[in-house]
Amino acid sequence: TPLPEPTATLAPGQTLLDGHAYELLLDTWQGLILFDVDTRQSTSITTQENSRYPLNWEWSPDGSVLLYQLLNPDNNPTINTLYLFNPETGEQNPLLNTDFQYFHWHSNSRAILLGNTFIDASNGEILADFAPEAAEWMRSAISPDGRQLILTDMYGTQLSRAEILLDASGQVSEIGPLIPVDASVISALDGRAVMDIQWNPLGGSIALEMITWDYLEGDVYLLNLEDDSVRILTADMPTVPGKSMLASPLSWSADGTRIAFTTYEVDGGGSFTNSRVFIVNVETGTITEITGGPFPQGRNAFWAPDMQGLVFFGDMRNVLVTCRPDGSDMFWLGSEVQAYFGAFRP
Repeated sequence: TPLPEPTATLAPGQTLLDGHAYELLLDTWQGLILFDVDTRQSTSITTQENSRYPLNWEWSPDGSVLLYQLLNPDNNPTINTLYLFNPETGEQNPLLNTDFQYFHWHSNSRAILLGNTFIDASNGEILADFAPEAAEWMRSAISPDGRQLILTDMYGTQLSRAEILLDASGQVSEIGPLIPVDASVISALDGRAVMDIQWNPLGGSIALEMITWDYLEGDVYLLNLEDDSVRILTADMPTVPGKSMLASPLSWSADGTRIAFTTYEVDGGGSFTNSRVFIVNVETGTITEITGGPFPQGRNAFWAPDMQGLVFFGDMRNVLVTCRPDGSDMFWLGSEVQAYFGAFRP
């Protein structure tokens, strides 16, 4: 089947992203790939050989290093290895072995949240630990200033917040007690599970992706941290009933005004079809679809740092597509690379 015909195909050296030579980290069926948006050249970071497939990965906030987790080191199915990859030198160094599957960088790019501990990214030593019950958290987010965290229990049904204390050098030194969010928030989220948490890049609010237990309904919520109020941002979605944002990460614009997300149509039998990408304005509630035209289906969109464009994965083969926030100037990036998750290097 030939590739779909977009408005135009960007040749190497051309970019929609205002001439910036951005790098993308792409999660593919062959492993992790570093993709240069300007030249369309890709570099393999990991492969799928010997079942060493990346489970999770995340850029450090300063973009200096990539943290990723490989499955089954030494054929041990219960232990995974965290690796640090330096994109400048190409060095890949193991940090530690762990049975935890969830981690996040602290905003200082020096500490990593792993289970119920913060570890030093330079040597893997524990900097601070907190509530043992947080070891099996499901989703979490750290505030942009690095002084708060929010996480769910292992089922994604309860939300708790904690204070992060920093020492004189700005390193994590202590974690305050876990405090459940206000009861009104819990009431608003009753009957749904958190699938994604993304802190507003400017602070002040948190986006939550919530689904019902039958996977038949999903919505994007906005939690205002000043008054603990909750608003459903997708209540007036211009689409048919039966939408779900399952496994579709939310992506904030850098100015904290818009969120990109994916919807699927579900039939109750475990089938997810007709994926489409939308953007919601958190202030006005206006919802804009960016899929359409040559790419009527797409998923997992994420913003370029300059907010002038987005990248998503189009059609059933997950080819790279870029467009403006209003869905205009849609281009296939002209590469054979196919992926299903990605992020710009900060």
